[in-house]
Amino acid sequence: MLAVIAISHLNRPRQHWLRRLLLLLLLPLPTLLAPVTSFAQILEFDQNPPGIRWRQIRTPNFQLIFPSAFEQKAQLLSADLEKTIQLLDRHSGRSRPIAILLQNQSVLSNGFVQLAPRRSEFVTTPSQHGMLGDWLDQLAIHELQHVVQFDRLVGQFRAPLLEQLGLAFFGLTLPAWYFEGDAVWVETWRTRFGRGRIPSWSMPYRANLLSGRQFSYQKDYLGSYADVTPGFYEMGYFMVDKLYREYGADIAAKMMDSMSDNLLRPYNFSRTLRRYTGRTTRQWHRETVKDLRDAWQAALDSTMHADYPLYPAKTSGKPENWLLPHVLPNGQILALHQGVGMAPQIIRLDSMGGKTRHKPIRIGAQTAPNYSHAQSTIVWDEIRRNPRYAKQTFSVIVSYDLKKNAYRQLTRGTRFFSPVLHPAGTLIACVEISEQNHSAIVLLDAQSEQVIRRMLVPDKKVTLQTPSFNSDGSRLIMVALSREGTALVELDLETARFTQLVPWQIQQLERPIYHDNDILFKAHYGGIDNIYRLVRKDGRIRPVTQARYGAFNPSIDTARDQLFFNNYTPEGYRISQLSLNLDAPTLPERTLDESQFVPTLLGETIYEHPTRESKSKPYRESSHLFNFHSLSVTAGDFSDPADFRPGIYLLSDNLLNTLQTRLGYAYDSNIRSSEYSASLTYQRYFPIFNLRYANRGATGILSRRTSGSESKDQQDEEPPASGLF
Repeated sequence: MLAVIAISHLNRPRQHWLRRLLLLLLLPLPTLLAPVTSFAQILEFDQNPPGIRWRQIRTPNFQLIFPSAFEQKAQLLSADLEKTIQLLDRHSGRSRPIAILLQNQSVLSNGFVQLAPRRSEFVTTPSQHGMLGDWLDQLAIHELQHVVQFDRLVGQFRAPLLEQLGLAFFGLTLPAWYFEGDAVWVETWRTRFGRGRIPSWSMPYRANLLSGRQFSYQKDYLGSYADVTPGFYEMGYFMVDKLYREYGADIAAKMMDSMSDNLLRPYNFSRTLRRYTGRTTRQWHRETVKDLRDAWQAALDSTMHADYPLYPAKTSGKPENWLLPHVLPNGQILALHQGVGMAPQIIRLDSMGGKTRHKPIRIGAQTAPNYSHAQSTIVWDEIRRNPRYAKQTFSVIVSYDLKKNAYRQLTRGTRFFSPVLHPAGTLIACVEISEQNHSAIVLLDAQSEQVIRRMLVPDKKVTLQTPSFNSDGSRLIMVALSREGTALVELDLETARFTQLVPWQIQQLERPIYHDNDILFKAHYGGIDNIYRLVRKDGRIRPVTQARYGAFNPSIDTARDQLFFNNYTPEGYRISQLSLNLDAPTLPERTLDESQFVPTLLGETIYEHPTRESKSKPYRESSHLFNFHSLSVTAGDFSDPADFRPGIYLLSDNLLNTLQTRLGYAYDSNIRSSEYSASLTYQRYFPIFNLRYANRGATGILSRRTSGSESKDQQDEEPPASGLF
């Protein structure tokens, strides 16, 4: 404790080198290991399959590394990254160059930034759910804000010795709600498409507060199995937003500088927050909750909302969702059931929402919830993983025959999403997103599993989502996303012509379906997610539902002219229904402007990218095998706790995660001897190759310990029989 106190007084610019050395020597082992268990998002060491040809583009602030197939998008992104980091540096300040790897082998949309080694990775495949615009734009500004956070707080800890130490201090100093909430705030207020603009994103928080469910700081932050809680992204966004609104745009930089100057101070973030706001973290949380509850209650009181029947009844005592209701010809209802501690399953309910005796249909993990039914067959997509190369994942199509109670996997090694069955059950339409991020509609034969047709969207900057057939199977309606926002797009299957039905807009449009010639879809025009109808004859958009918290996933029971949809409650998504015979109120402010109508997607320039292209060149793994970044007290091998020996280790991990190098020294107190070691782990191929050298001196120590210390009785004993040694 005295040593720690002494270090805290070395907070002077001229003594930074001494402070770093003392910190490195005195930092306890649990501190170094904390980020490994607490922040899995920023520590990742998986590999891509071999055979990928990597290229790179170097700019003043980035080394962009990407598969050669992604050249076109990488060229556009490289210029965008430079503009983005300049914006963020003006906002939060002083970032350093960083390597960014574009990963196009996975279908799981994600991204992260890490130290030890310093790099960022963007999984380029866009999701089929929950966006307002271009995926890479949103991903870039969010992850680059994390780069700025790293450099502002722990930028003084650099390779080749101190990156792991910097990562440890980052994980110990900043709570996850702050660094993720700050990144969401930046993506929301510096762009048009951030998650803070999406009502469904904050809906669980809003529903809790408006229904009187106010939880503690710890429960909102860490989550719960007993209740739906907002999570640290949502909670953090609103707490950070309040901070910026009350104390100005430079408050984050001031706080980060203060914390950076006092990294060993206990409760560093809370003390810094109290210094600038006069409130502790819990007090700030309580004030944020009060502000949100008052604002959301006033908004709810000023709008009309209706109460709809809800089913099925809650039975488990824990949060659960009944998603994507679909009415069968016999009046039964299919729904995708999700709950705590259970695998997702498609369940048949009776017309009153009660469970039937039919066996649940269990499904695997999905990129987004979906399934489709027609003619006693159900299809959906599932994630498949490469058993060796974890960075490669696929999205395959699976079917289930309700008559035969039989599963069948229809595709393998594909990138097919959101499958929908033709009304006759003969065809399956799905979205394909290539490794180049080009979208297409693919038609599969439901029996032979063969690809019949592939229709590429003409504009390669457009992403397609969640197609749905009309009643005779001649057209598909779907959502399109671009840098300009979202739109509804129709595909004529006979002519393969895409037609845009509404202008680009900053709306979370989801799951459009046909109702006669009109289109039903989810949007948030009134500030709350509801079902809307696009009336084709006059081009007007009219509301259909007026849910209190949000309405989603419309489905039509044509025999009874009923709309079934998901109605959100504080306990999760339930099923509601509404007669479509009643005239819906009009929404005149959403009348389509014919001057903005775009008839087709024929390669129009949706967003003006910078025209400057950067020269790319091959990225050769053989030239970048060694990347020493940290000194550590452990080599990172915890496979055998009994063999764990702390020491001093020099760590190297190359950017592609294919070569891991460790050089180390440790002292074994059991035999009172030093150990020198070196290891190489090459992980590009299957199997993994390990080469390790260790000089322990154990035999010599054992010999010195036993020589001259044997008792007379031991010396008189007969030697062991020959052949035992």
